[in-house]
Amino acid sequence: MTIRNLERAYISARYLPDSFFKEEVEEAQKLLEKIKEILWK
Repeated sequence: MTIRNLERAYISARYLPDSFFKEEVEEAQKLLEKIKEILWK
């Protein structure tokens, strides 16, 4: 679900206005931090 929200955020940032719940943003930020940890070990 979080990856879907990241995709939605990317598309809406480029093409469409959209809004997100605070919890969705916080989950996406946590996932991003985990991905960064994996990629930049």
